[in-house]
Parts: sequence; structure tokens; C-alpha cells
Amino acid sequence: MSHMIYEDYRKSALKHLKTCEFMLENLDKIPAVDNLDGLSKEEWKNHVLRNIFYLTGYAAEGIINYCIYKLAYGIRGNNLDIERLNMKLFKLI
Repeated sequence: MSHMIYEDYRKSALKHLKTCEFMLENLDKIPAVDNLDGLSKEEWKNHVLRNIFYLTGYAAEGIINYCIYKLAYGIRGNNLDIERLNMKLFKLI
């Protein structure tokens, strides 16, 4: 079974931020009425903004986790397995 490496946190955070940027850039392209859900433009815009807020939380989580591993271990490479790092952190190995 493959485990997450600490660099994956940074990559994940960047992907979430890029998604948020895309969503923000396209807010003005929301149609006046959503035919699928019947939402008004304002309702749909608020829905998108809530999702952006949600995704920024995941981006922050990724950045924080990445920084913890980077600073705690003085990691020079980017291929260290999170499970091994956690075991070292909690002195299990």
C-alpha cells in the first residue's frame, strides 16, 4: 500500500487554491437563472462562495501540514513517507 509523502500536502494545497482562483474568476459568468436547481444568480453566487471558503480550509490544512513536516524534520528531499515521519514524531521507531 502506498502512503502519502509530505510533498503531497503542498501539491494538494496548490490544487485547492487554483480551483478557488478559477471559481472566483468565473463568478461573473453565472447565468441569471440556474435551470437545474432554479437558483437565482445571487443564490448560485453565494453557493459558489461558500464552496470557495470550504476549499480554502483544505488548502490551509495542506500548507500547515507541509510546513510542520518540513520544519520539524529539516527535510531536504520530497519523498519521505508520512507514516514513517509520524512514527518518528511519536518515537515509535
